[in-house]
Amino acid sequence: MNKWISLLGLTIGCGLIVGCGGSRETGSGNQAGSTSADSKVITIALLPKLKGISYFTSCAAGAQEAADELGNIDLIYNGPTTASADKQAQMIDKWRLQGVDVIAVAPNDPAVVSESLQKAQQAGITVISWDADAQAADRSYFVNQATAAAIGGGMVDAMAKDLGGENAAGEVAIVSATATAANQNEWMTHMRQRLTSYPNLKLVATKYPGEDQNAAFQDSQDLIKKFP
Repeated sequence: MNKWISLLGLTIGCGLIVGCGGSRETGSGNQAGSTSADSKVITIALLPKLKGISYFTSCAAGAQEAADELGNIDLIYNGPTTASADKQAQMIDKWRLQGVDVIAVAPNDPAVVSESLQKAQQAGITVISWDADAQAADRSYFVNQATAAAIGGGMVDAMAKDLGGENAAGEVAIVSATATAANQNEWMTHMRQRLTSYPNLKLVATKYPGEDQNAAFQDSQDLIKKFP
């Protein structure tokens, strides 16, 4: 699925740039496609929340496959090694100065990267968001893997099924990531709404260990001890 999400974003991004006449001609770029030396190569910078997580690694692989299929895409994949919105902003600023054509970002904190994204747009760079949305004024469009309602409601329904279906009962806790993760906050809004369909399920806690698997594991253990 990640491949086709990436392909959609890359294709629409290319269409936006080509339609505006914003791509530049270069003899470098992706050699796997059928581009010639005078083809218009579009440079797309793909920015995840952080590198090293299997989900984002999979997204990068899908984006590269899509870039290979399109043939005129020079794909840059890079990101911070921690969930740092400040480091994301620094990378956006760097790419703006380098003159890339498209920046596709999954923001850790939409407010923190807002100024950098606005400057990129002012410089003529097409900005899109994926996985997690930026502020509406800071990007052209948002490519999402599914609706927030489907994700949040689906997680609650799957959990309830394991606990007995419509008669599911018990104490429920949520372990998220950072408190500023816009996509996960929206998922949790729909999770809480769906929980009202199961009156015997009680939400007892929400934890924010950040994008740290060890911290998330520890929070989960602590929750199990507190709510056995």
